[in-house]
Amino acid sequence: MLHVFAVLCYTGMRIGEAIHLTWDDVDFENGVILIRSGVKNGEYWQPKTKHGNRRIAIVPELTEILRRVGETNRLNRWVFETNRGTRLHPCNVQKRFREICDGLGFKKRLTVHSLRKYWASTVAQQGMPWQVMIKMFGHGDFKLILETYYAQNDDARLVAEAQKIDFGLCGDCSKAKLGEER
Repeated sequence: MLHVFAVLCYTGMRIGEAIHLTWDDVDFENGVILIRSGVKNGEYWQPKTKHGNRRIAIVPELTEILRRVGETNRLNRWVFETNRGTRLHPCNVQKRFREICDGLGFKKRLTVHSLRKYWASTVAQQGMPWQVMIKMFGHGDFKLILETYYAQNDDARLVAEAQKIDFGLCGDCSKAKLGEER
């Protein structure tokens, strides 16, 4: 079950999206995970929002994790399955996550949804364009994303972007020329 937590950290998926993934949803060739509604192993499922149908990029670390999961699955019906080959239940995933957090001594009450927030904060901080983030996040409210995740990192982003600008003045040369003109 630990693999599901790693996948959530690398993708920002909701727990319901992750536990309903089938191997048909994982496109290694194109490097994407497809979050899409439909009948999956006899169960109809649809994403939480109308923006939920989307493609999520598979980063290299995630490829390795997913391949390992595929090798250890019993029936390979679901990407994340129980020892009996059935789909994981969200309550069991939440319970296991709480046990891990408690075991690590976290004082703040974290939920599996905290991993989604972790992903969003991390990609925003590292400069993923908000337009790309919205597509991968599957959230319809871009204002929430901009105000919550991008606003946290505004100062760092402003400084980083300003440092990319070339004003045509060479650092030490400018000071020397300014000094000479006086």
